[in-house]
Amino acid sequence: MLSKHLFLHSYGSEVRERLALLITGAKGDDLLAPVTLIVPTMYAGVSVRRSLGKQGGLINVGFMVIPRLAEYLGAPALARQGKSPLTPTMKLAAVRHFAEEMAKREPLGSIASHPPLHDYLVNTFSEFAMLSEGQLSWLQDRSQLVHQVVEWYRMYQESTQPYYDREELALSAAGTVAKGDAESVLKDLGFIIFYLVTGFSPGELALIANLGTRGCCSVILGLTGEEEVDTETYRLASRLEPVLGNATVNSGESYTADHIVIAPDAHEEVRWAIRHIAQCAESGIPFHSMALLYRNVDPYAELIKSQLELAQIPAAGPDPMPLRDSAAGKLLLYLIKVFESDFARESVMRWIAEAPVHTGKDRELASREAALWEEISGRAGIIRGARQWCERLERFCEGMKEKLGSEETGEEDEEAANAGHDETRLPTAMRLKLFIEDLSGSPPPADASSWKDYADWASRMMRRYANPEVWPEAQTEGYERVTTVLDELGRLDAIEPSGTTLTGFRQTLDDCLKASSGRLGPTGTGVFVAALGAAQGMEFEIVHILGMAEGAFPPRLYDDAIIPDRYRGDLGTNCPLPLRAERRLEERRLFQAALASGHKRVLSYPRSGSGGQRRGYSSPWLVREANILHRKCQHATASENTSYMMVSSANLEEMAAEPWLSVIHSIHDSVLSLGGLAPADAYDYDMHSLARWHTSGYRIDKHFLMAEGSIGHRALKTESAARDTSFTAWDGNVASLSGRSHRLGVPGESAHSPTRLELWAKCPFRYYLQHVLEVPVLDRPEETLTISPLDRGLLVH
Repeated sequence: MLSKHLFLHSYGSEVRERLALLITGAKGDDLLAPVTLIVPTMYAGVSVRRSLGKQGGLINVGFMVIPRLAEYLGAPALARQGKSPLTPTMKLAAVRHFAEEMAKREPLGSIASHPPLHDYLVNTFSEFAMLSEGQLSWLQDRSQLVHQVVEWYRMYQESTQPYYDREELALSAAGTVAKGDAESVLKDLGFIIFYLVTGFSPGELALIANLGTRGCCSVILGLTGEEEVDTETYRLASRLEPVLGNATVNSGESYTADHIVIAPDAHEEVRWAIRHIAQCAESGIPFHSMALLYRNVDPYAELIKSQLELAQIPAAGPDPMPLRDSAAGKLLLYLIKVFESDFARESVMRWIAEAPVHTGKDRELASREAALWEEISGRAGIIRGARQWCERLERFCEGMKEKLGSEETGEEDEEAANAGHDETRLPTAMRLKLFIEDLSGSPPPADASSWKDYADWASRMMRRYANPEVWPEAQTEGYERVTTVLDELGRLDAIEPSGTTLTGFRQTLDDCLKASSGRLGPTGTGVFVAALGAAQGMEFEIVHILGMAEGAFPPRLYDDAIIPDRYRGDLGTNCPLPLRAERRLEERRLFQAALASGHKRVLSYPRSGSGGQRRGYSSPWLVREANILHRKCQHATASENTSYMMVSSANLEEMAAEPWLSVIHSIHDSVLSLGGLAPADAYDYDMHSLARWHTSGYRIDKHFLMAEGSIGHRALKTESAARDTSFTAWDGNVASLSGRSHRLGVPGESAHSPTRLELWAKCPFRYYLQHVLEVPVLDRPEETLTISPLDRGLLVH
């Protein structure tokens, strides 16, 4: 039996050693005794399993997050009361249900209908759920604005009464443990260890207290070694000590960086990190022992993902791409916009071109004919409306049939070519007509229809136009998640019995599809790529923390616009609503935890801001690490009376000669030297070869990558044309297309009259209409001209 149940240890190896001892002590002589670890994230759970498994293996040790533990213990009691989980989709719908009513009142007024406000209220209402009735009533009297928001929350609370949120679930679990109604579940869970979990709600603290009273749990909290940052951890420990006993404290030194990189922009910053990863992999470090972490999703999430794919390096972690940008998300959202726009030609073509729309008996991709359908719909003069699509495509097909039927055998070469051109377009136009007829035959439900009707219609359309069996595995997972979201939307009639509209359904669906589309790969199979907070409790050989620029790392934190700090602070010391100062300390704690997760730690930042529009400066946190590295480097050679120069954002780059600092002066410098690292991919290798060749004094067009017909050769020709003072293809000279294009070709032997050249010089667009498209152009404004529907469509196109 364990005698101590509360431990405070520094992040890193010490806390992992304490965890191993706790597991051994909990099992005692019975290696099969169950033990359950409550981890901050499931990524941490996988990392801990691998780390502890190397020391002798784990038997009958489970991993879960605290909401899952509360579900095991508290969900059965809530189910007996007829309650079910309150999903994020339902939360958002419940908030929006009262938006129209609140928009009629001040002070919110029309702002109450603003979608970003609804996202804010979903988070705020989750915080309100942790307040007592007395605290809510006190808060409601602070101002007219707060009064309206709290009133909105009470209406939201009443509409979601048949459902339970995270806090109610935790309170139910605490009550079940206190009553002794969870004996069988606790027996299966065994001894419970809370490992580096933070941010406990009042309900979760009550659950820990009741488990501690039974002597079946321990809590391990992480320390950073910085007094101010650890204040909240010590305060949490003081609240747990009455139940778990006095804490065992072992606070060592905080972890610091080993290397710093300054890059010209975010792209080169990521490229340097991937080169370093490639070099470490060559030395024997596996990919899953390295991590790329960031604080700001934009631009790093997608940039890291794309660069790793280019380098063909496997990645793991949450996929930064939201569900609405997945294949299934685009297919459904763009389809709804087709009906919203009344079959506008632009919307239909965008849906076909950007989403994997499968049609016909053979389930072929419609995008294969997107270019031809774009051309045909333009020539047919289609603007919008399903009826217009069908009528004008029918007229277009009939006209094409008549033209083909009237062709004589003795045609000129150009006319014969056009006839063959039209003959290939006819079946394509007929397929387009059938496609539009089939699509328009399945309209969405009428306005004020139920959420279930809209969800069922969307599901049918997904099954009709999607073919996930041939999609990549990652996109198939996205399809299943979109289907789950539609199932949740179909249950919103309990919250909004008045139904919805197509636009309302699409807006709610779009908000629900903001979530991650899945994962980049299974944890432990590739380089871990995630936001900074996901790394706490994990262990890596190499950790890269990117984007440490001023103002972005840490981000600027502002006071809450509706519930400011002056109200939050008056709610008491144990108020669950975080203050701005506490949020900033939490940012620092997550940074220190990320540093501690690696045996070697590399920090970097870009000199230029987003899009290279402004000069970027290093974060104060990065400057602090630079000062520590500088003192360590100088300490070995300095005497006792030597004064160290303080490193600042202004003079940091001047220390490029220091071994702890790498400065990438330019993109050319990066490609030429590779920073002394390994090429990230084949493209990196080729660019390095070209740069070395040119620097050695050789002509760039003599390099093997510039062989005739290669992409490099074409790029070089384009660059030469751009620098040439004569009239080249870069300037619009299309003479080289003569004889190869019936649209853009210029007759090679025919001479242009001075009149035609004068017209081109005065108005190129009029010349294009009159002499290329052969469309009649009025010489005098007072003249009238009858234009056929086909010509009108051509003009619009």
